[in-house]
Amino acid sequence: MAVAVTTEQSIENLFNTLKIYEEATNAKINIDKTEALWVGKWKNNIHKPLGLKWVNDMVKFVGTYIGNNRDDASGQSFSEIIDSIKNKVSYWNTKSISIKGKIKIVNTFVLSKLWYVLETHNLSDSLLLDIKNIIKAFIWKGHKQVSYEILCLPFDKGGLSLQNIQIRQDILRLKWLAKLLSQDTIKTEKSVVDQIFRISYPQIGIRVLMNQDLKTNSLDTKFYKKATKVWTKANIIFKPKNANSIKHDWIYSNPLLTDVNRNTFKYPGYFVNRDLPNYVPLYFKNLPVQVPMRDLRGIFKNLIPNLNRAVNMITFTNLNEDTYEIEVADRKIDLSNSSFKSLYQEVIRNQTSNITCQPKWELELDITNMDWTELWLNIHKCTDNYKIESSIWQMVHRNFICSYFLKKIYNTDGKCKLCGQIELNRTHIFMNCNIIKYIYHNFDEIIRKMVNIDLSPMEMAFGIFNNDSNKAILRNYITFAIRHIIFINRNKEFESQTLCKHILLRKTKSFIKKDLEDKLNIFKAKNNCPKFEQKYLIDNILGKIENDKLIVNF
Repeated sequence: MAVAVTTEQSIENLFNTLKIYEEATNAKINIDKTEALWVGKWKNNIHKPLGLKWVNDMVKFVGTYIGNNRDDASGQSFSEIIDSIKNKVSYWNTKSISIKGKIKIVNTFVLSKLWYVLETHNLSDSLLLDIKNIIKAFIWKGHKQVSYEILCLPFDKGGLSLQNIQIRQDILRLKWLAKLLSQDTIKTEKSVVDQIFRISYPQIGIRVLMNQDLKTNSLDTKFYKKATKVWTKANIIFKPKNANSIKHDWIYSNPLLTDVNRNTFKYPGYFVNRDLPNYVPLYFKNLPVQVPMRDLRGIFKNLIPNLNRAVNMITFTNLNEDTYEIEVADRKIDLSNSSFKSLYQEVIRNQTSNITCQPKWELELDITNMDWTELWLNIHKCTDNYKIESSIWQMVHRNFICSYFLKKIYNTDGKCKLCGQIELNRTHIFMNCNIIKYIYHNFDEIIRKMVNIDLSPMEMAFGIFNNDSNKAILRNYITFAIRHIIFINRNKEFESQTLCKHILLRKTKSFIKKDLEDKLNIFKAKNNCPKFEQKYLIDNILGKIENDKLIVNF
C-alpha cells in the first residue's frame, strides 16, 4: 500500500489509523519493511519521523522504482529487469527448444517482466535495442535468419506472434490517456496530469493532446512528452458527449472547431500587437459570441462569425461519456471501451514488414493468386508440434543456413550434405534432394491412403492447404514430419548416401512414432482416446491402439 501525506502530523495520524486497523483485524503492519520517501519541496528533508526508513531518492513499490528523479528510478527499474531477463534466457538456453517454443517462452517468462514497469516508465531506445538483441540471440543462437519485426507478426501474416515491445508501450499510453481524458476534472489523477500540462500550456491543460497543431516539445517531463507524441501520431478522433464536456476546452488549434476549409483557427493573439478585445472567445463556454457585427474590427470581422458558425457545426454523441477513437485499417476503434488485447491485435495485424520469400516463391511456382494468409495458417494447424511447425515455417521463409547459402557467403563447394548434388537454391533440401524423395517414396502408400494424389511441387513447398478434411491434415502431418527430419539433419556429414537414406528414414519413423505416443498420452490424460484415433489414426492408416498401446503401420 502507498499513502501520500502533506503534513508531518498526517504521518502520525496515518499510523494511529493503522493501529486501529491492527486491533480490529489482528493483522500487523511490518514497520521494518515500511519505507518513506520525501518528495516535492520536502525532497531534501533529513528528518526521520517515527523512526521509519526515510529516503530522498527513490523507493521500490510493487516491483517498480519511483522517486524524485524519474530517469534514475526508470534506469534502476529496467536495470533489474534486464538482469532478470538475462538469467531467464540463460536458463532456457540450456534446453533443446524449437523456435516457436522459444517465442512462447519469451512472451510468457521474459517479456512479461516488462509490462508492469512500462505502465509508469518509458523504455529508452538503447534499452529496447539491448532487450531485442538478447531475444534475437536466444532465438537464433547468433545466426539471425528472420527479422525481429517479422517474428512479431501474427501467424496468418507469416510471423510467430512475438510480442512487439514498442507497440505494446504505445498502446499502454493510448489506453492510459483515453482513460484519463474521460475522467471528471475532480479526479485526482486527472487534476495532477492536467496541472503538469498547464505548466507549459497555462490556458489549455491536458486537452492539448487532441490539438494536432500544438507542439508538446516544451513539456518538462519526458514521460508525458513521449505519451503525447504517441497520441498525436495516432491521429485520435475525439467525440464529445455534449457541449458541457468541452466548455472549458481551449478553442484555438482545436480540431473540433474548423473553418469551411477544414482548418483549425489560429490564436488571434499571435497576429494582434495589443490586448485582445473583451469579446474575443478563448474557451468553448465563450461561444457563440453575442456581439453586433458593427462592433467588430480588423481580423475579428471574419474570425468571430466563422467561430460562431463552426461551433454550431460540432456533432455531439449524446452518450454517457466522451469517446476517443483510433483508426486502424479504415476501422475505427473506441479506445476507452476496447480491451488492450483486441487493440494490440488490430494494430499488429496492420503492421507492414518486408517478407521477401513471397516474391521468390512466385518466381518458382505458379502461385501469383495464392492465399498467403491461408498458407501461413496451414503451417500451424496440422501437427500440434512446435518443432515441426518451426522447421516448416523456416523453410517457407527460405532463410536458413544450408550449402547453397554457405557457397554464396564462404565460396564452399555448395554440395548438399545429404545427396551430394549442387544446391541451386535454398529449396533444394526439401524439394529436389534425392534423400527426401527416397523417404517420401517409403511413405507413399500411407500418404495415398489419406489423399490419393501425387506429391506435387506445390505440396512439397507448402503442404495441402484450403482443404480442412481430416485426411488432408493428417497427410500434411506426415509430409511435414518428413521435411522436419531432413531439415534438422541438412548440414550433417554421412559416410555415404546409402547410409544417409537408412539413417534418416529410421529417424523419421522413430520421430513420428514417438510424437504420436506423446500425443496419445496427452489424450489419455484427458480421457479422450477416441478423439486421438479420430484425428491421427483415421481408418487405422497410421496404426491402431491395442492393449492401451500404439501399434504403428510403418
